[in-house]
Amino acid sequence: MRKKFLIKLLIFLILFLLIDNGIFLILKKGLDKYYGFGKNSEILIIGSSVSIAGYYIPLLQSALNMKVALYAQIGASLELRYVMLNHFLKSNTGKVKIVLYEVSPIMLSYKGLATNGYKLLYPYMEDSVINNYIVTKEARLSNYIMHKYIKTSRFDNHLLKYSYLGYLGFYSNVKNLIIDTATIAKLRNKERLEHILLDSLKIKTIEQSIHLIHENNAHTILINFPMTNFLKNSYFKDDYDQYLSFLQGLVKKFPDVSFIDLNINEFNDYHMFSDEVHLNTKGQKKFTEAICSELKQLRCIYPFTPTQ
Repeated sequence: MRKKFLIKLLIFLILFLLIDNGIFLILKKGLDKYYGFGKNSEILIIGSSVSIAGYYIPLLQSALNMKVALYAQIGASLELRYVMLNHFLKSNTGKVKIVLYEVSPIMLSYKGLATNGYKLLYPYMEDSVINNYIVTKEARLSNYIMHKYIKTSRFDNHLLKYSYLGYLGFYSNVKNLIIDTATIAKLRNKERLEHILLDSLKIKTIEQSIHLIHENNAHTILINFPMTNFLKNSYFKDDYDQYLSFLQGLVKKFPDVSFIDLNINEFNDYHMFSDEVHLNTKGQKKFTEAICSELKQLRCIYPFTPTQ
């Protein structure tokens, strides 16, 4: 009786693992497509949900006549972005020529971004770079073991969505919402301005990322994303000027770094945002058109003869 039970249990486990692995491979293939793994992209976008909402990949590719990969995660910190860079560049050796690197004031503050972003890298934990990073971040061994051996558990709702969109090749921002300026006006308080804190560890990490990109013979372009006037004006002006000076200093310090600033009046219109920092459908189109125009003027892309 016990022997029959053990045989049935073994058969169940084998079937479970086969089905689990099969579903995982299907989901991962879609995720690879969404992020741009395996398509020999010449341009790599690294960033957070701001980049996901901001770039319209088909327009970028057709305007520049270059393949583009969008490797971005919700709330991706500088530390996480370094791991993502390492992961992507290692998997696409010698292909990437330009990295569009999203920057913002909060990115360089010690307040930082999401601390659990590593969970969005679980589908790639077979990669040694990703696995080692997850080990340092996952506090519970049971969670690590579960994701290691039950592979479909690596996909949360966000990753399931990205996998689905990857199969569709869909990158359109569908948010037609416009930020509620009446609510924003009630929150405005000139006495509660925010400091931009240029944290030394964050500065070190972004410089390490630039070095990594350089080692892979690619050019870094720092993209200062637009934000609503309300958010921009919530920072102390001297702090914001210092933040811009820091970014411009990176251009002077590193020969293969450029800086594009689109957080200017033309792009701070409330009608282009679904919230304080995320562009809506209208904003995505205008931002992508502006990026294409700016990139065509940079020397680093001249060898690739973008279409006119």
